[in-house]
Amino acid sequence: MIFKEGILTLDSLMRVTKYENGTDSIIFIQQPKKHIVKKVIAPIDTISLENDLQVGIVSQNLQANSKGQAHAEIKVKNIGNVKYENVHIFIECSNASREWQGNIEANSELSLSFTMPARFSTAVVRRNIVVRTVYNKEQIEKNFTVAIKRYTPVRSR
Repeated sequence: MIFKEGILTLDSLMRVTKYENGTDSIIFIQQPKKHIVKKVIAPIDTISLENDLQVGIVSQNLQANSKGQAHAEIKVKNIGNVKYENVHIFIECSNASREWQGNIEANSELSLSFTMPARFSTAVVRRNIVVRTVYNKEQIEKNFTVAIKRYTPVRSR
């Protein structure tokens, strides 16, 4: 646009970008737009043995057999979506122990039986079972208390 005071230059949205008169000129510079930069968070490895594996005992009340032994069953559930390879599970109680090594598939369940001595003179004895699970350098340990009832033979009449 040309006026007697000078020339205005407009952009496509009809905004003034430059003003010129015979000796001087003014250039209108648009303010830079503010850009919001989101902070990039590195993904965290959420694979955790304690969060993915649930260790439990099937029954806390056991019955001794005629050979003076009690059988316990340990359940290990993998509730995660990751396959755990080369897992070590150690089960210990009194003078007995058992070791298992293998893979636990994603969303699967593992059942381990364990036999412990159960000779005693009282009607019921309590024992502590320690289950230690080791994967790579991570380790979890669970303690369970079981009550073992004395073996009583069935007498015929």
